[in-house]
Amino acid sequence: MSRLKESELKELAPAIFAQEPSSRVSDKYNFVPTIDLIKEIGKRQFFPVSAEQQATKDPINALYQKHVVRFRWVHDLDKDKKDVFEYILVNSHNARSSLRFYMGAHVQVCSNGLVFGTIEDSFRIVHIPEYDEMIESSIDEMFEKSLRTKQEIKDAKTIVLTEIEKDKFAREAHQLRYNKKSLVKPSNLLEIRRPENEKPTLWNVFNVLQENLIVGGVTYEMSNGTHKYPDTTTGLTNIDRKISINVALWDMMLKRLK
Repeated sequence: MSRLKESELKELAPAIFAQEPSSRVSDKYNFVPTIDLIKEIGKRQFFPVSAEQQATKDPINALYQKHVVRFRWVHDLDKDKKDVFEYILVNSHNARSSLRFYMGAHVQVCSNGLVFGTIEDSFRIVHIPEYDEMIESSIDEMFEKSLRTKQEIKDAKTIVLTEIEKDKFAREAHQLRYNKKSLVKPSNLLEIRRPENEKPTLWNVFNVLQENLIVGGVTYEMSNGTHKYPDTTTGLTNIDRKISINVALWDMMLKRLK
């Protein structure tokens, strides 16, 4: 995955380049420009590889919406690695979100380079003007925790789940997005789309559930009262929901390691 240029960042998440907060925030609000954060993080040899922001119908609000930027260490750029850890920044300029940093682990799951992340730890920071030390300390903590996370992933790849254990995991994961009356059933979330996920290890089942919950594309049976027909689920677009489901699903997997 290549480093994004500023022109690409502007297209993906224009709020990154906001030079002032929304007029709706209070005078006590400390504005932290995301582009300044990106430059600070770049001094630590981490560079943006993806970005997105929450959709809005108001073009003015687009400058202040919640946005996410993912960074990779310079030595992990343009490399085909199975497990690549990332530094994740979440920010907004409308006082609807505190500045947050996450650690993520991305795993390449198909030949076209599509990846699905597992977000584990986060560092929540209120908007403050002195953020260079904050960035340095959170990157240091991310490196330290990545060693533990690598071992957890390795262990999850050695645990083979029974059908009963898979079903229980799917039922718990199902509750993260759907209710009991949903036509999408827990069993639908176990739909395997890649041969590398065929073996029912804890890690593979986790990845299948995560992709099906967040990316969508799961086939299920719809009914109009007289006829039944197949339909597919849509992917999540809300940033908070994607993050919360990632975190909760990761915690579910960790409990099964103990």
